[in-house]
Amino acid sequence: AWFAPGGNDPQRSSIVIAPVDTRLVKQSSWWRKAAEQEKTAELGKDLQELADFTREEFQKAFREDDARRFSVVNQPQAGSVIFELAIVDVEPNKKSLGAIGLAATILAAPLGVAILAKEGAKGGVAIEGRLKDAQTGEVIALFADREKGKFAPINVARATAFGEVQKSIREWSEQWVKVANAEPGEKVKDNKPFTLRPW
Repeated sequence: AWFAPGGNDPQRSSIVIAPVDTRLVKQSSWWRKAAEQEKTAELGKDLQELADFTREEFQKAFREDDARRFSVVNQPQAGSVIFELAIVDVEPNKKSLGAIGLAATILAAPLGVAILAKEGAKGGVAIEGRLKDAQTGEVIALFADREKGKFAPINVARATAFGEVQKSIREWSEQWVKVANAEPGEKVKDNKPFTLRPW
């Protein structure tokens, strides 16, 4: 993440979480393959639900922040910042892709590539965001990250298309509250890729 000098100005006290942009997802190879098979109507609905989930999780994380650094508002006001988010890539887990006929090559893979197929079973997501001053439009923070699904001995969430992805998004929302509250130069610890909690 990058912060502009003075980005943590205490006079900035409210935050607008903008609707999440998903346009770049539709340029991915798996989305194009889905389009060839006329599967994008169903996927488009799922993608919009994921975008709504992302926005709601970030709003929730800031609302439930004990420090109350920012109040969540729907419209910019004096002292507001705007948090613009984009899901730039998302990979449903291979089980879910198989359910709509997009993972036949994985399911039919020879034993020699079993490890690759197992690794590909995890969903993944890439996200980008920027924090802007609502009055001036100045970009005061930027971030980008990509995560695969969380490793777990029994991963119940992997049974749904975006179960793994939702975990990553929830963790990002919690992490970004910490980043927004951090003092200049303070580092926020990243989440580890291993979890023992299947729910």
